[in-house]
Amino acid sequence: MSQFSSSDFDGQQYDNFRPVYVESFYKYLLDYHFKTSHEQESESIVLDVGCGPGTAVFQMEHFFHNQFSKIIGTDPSPPMIDTASAKLKGKENNRNLDTKTDITFKTSSCMELSEKLDVKVDMITVAEAAHWFLPFKDFLKEAKKVLKPNGTLAIWGYIDPCFVEYPGLDDFLLSLDYGKDYFGEYWEQPGRSILRNLLSDQKIETSDGFHDIEVRKFTAADYRLKQNLDFPLIIKKKITIAQFKGYVGTWSAVNKRNSVLHDSKEVIDRFFAELFRKAPDLGWNTEVTVLWKAVYKLARSSV
Repeated sequence: MSQFSSSDFDGQQYDNFRPVYVESFYKYLLDYHFKTSHEQESESIVLDVGCGPGTAVFQMEHFFHNQFSKIIGTDPSPPMIDTASAKLKGKENNRNLDTKTDITFKTSSCMELSEKLDVKVDMITVAEAAHWFLPFKDFLKEAKKVLKPNGTLAIWGYIDPCFVEYPGLDDFLLSLDYGKDYFGEYWEQPGRSILRNLLSDQKIETSDGFHDIEVRKFTAADYRLKQNLDFPLIIKKKITIAQFKGYVGTWSAVNKRNSVLHDSKEVIDRFFAELFRKAPDLGWNTEVTVLWKAVYKLARSSV
């Protein structure tokens, strides 16, 4: 995760090209949270850990404003917090008073939540960040410290994009991620491998002080075979090849390779030249449906 904290990391580009999360998942999350009764309090709080540029925070303001009065976003990366704070400032005049939630961003590690927060929270969300939370059991201890009884812990992530309409390109797209000639050697480990395995090693167990644990996964094969389509977190985006190139530029491995070899632009250009050779009907303005495999884990803090 250190690449996201480097001074030359472009938090704005990350915000521009990363996928967003679907409304159906936030509705599912609310249904899960309110399956158990919660005491009515004057302040109900969501804590988004590893908030990045605020992607999930601003979406939750839109979908959760009737249920939660405050959202706190934390991230260890100053460039990410700077981007999120600038985004909040830029939105300030256009935020609807009827749907406006108190939003705060703080620079903080996932392992010091109880030190940085002076309140208990109703829900902790972790979007596309839990694979960096090591040791994971230490994070769960911190989560327990700041969650109210029966509070919700919601973790989700996505990885390995494919073009739905071009299954024959699946392996080639994966080579950009993991091939030695591209960016395979520049992912920070073991985080990347943990996410690629859809957080299977990031276990939440009753012995950790949680119950009502729910874990589900979704792959490109599920989508193409039209199975498991009730999965609430199908992450897909209709974008041009040029926009997909912009998304690739947000990868931490691209930033890392460039800091070492200063050739990431040339490597990406070489990949897309080969892509157009393999699929001549594709061009920079061609739209494709990009789908990521995804996972979510929900759990409730035991009393």
